[in-house]
Amino acid sequence: MKRQKTSSDEDGSSLKQRAYSESHSIEDILVEFEDIDHRLMNLDRECAKEQMKIQRKFDEKKRPTLEERKKVIEKIPRFWYDTLCRHPLIAEHIHSEDLDILKHLKHIELDDNLDDEGSYCISLIFDERVSDIMEPLVLKKHIIYKDDEEKVQEVTTIKWKSVSPKTLITEKINKMEGDIDKEKLNFSIFDFFDKDFNHNVDIGDIIRRDIFHAPLLYYCDNEQAEEE
Repeated sequence: MKRQKTSSDEDGSSLKQRAYSESHSIEDILVEFEDIDHRLMNLDRECAKEQMKIQRKFDEKKRPTLEERKKVIEKIPRFWYDTLCRHPLIAEHIHSEDLDILKHLKHIELDDNLDDEGSYCISLIFDERVSDIMEPLVLKKHIIYKDDEEKVQEVTTIKWKSVSPKTLITEKINKMEGDIDKEKLNFSIFDFFDKDFNHNVDIGDIIRRDIFHAPLLYYCDNEQAEEE
């Protein structure tokens, strides 16, 4: 039969703990704690790498199905335009100056998890009808992760043949009066193709996490649709 703890047992345990604390400074204990945390973090990193291997394996398996989806999307007029406009974050910040060009967006492509760190590449492919506004018709941005930092490996430089949407947006905002956050409002979706892009609306992450993987969810959200 298991013996119940008595007050003398508890007193003895407390004395042992006190004796341990007295013989080890708090600095020594924290060093031990830090070593344990370091080993746990290493296990988390190892786990993440194994998960990424599985993710990349299934990303490859999804390619044929994504090609099927692409062919279906091509039958729906302005699919990617409507899908982008109906995403709540994009809908909140996008300007009409961008919409005039995005109406000619043919397709969005994503090459995801290109390495074990989760690097990715996004491409926006436009119709020939925007060739008199900008070039090239394929805008690409390749983002890599190194030492836990996001870096731009490659980005398309847009050549605007007329005034860029960002210039028009900036001029419009500068004319606004009242207590408004002009810096926050001064946003163009094409800013994403600036190597030093830094905005609270992370276009790359929105396309990667939301738009590309669940486009139908946003396409069918008519509450966010642009007013015709």
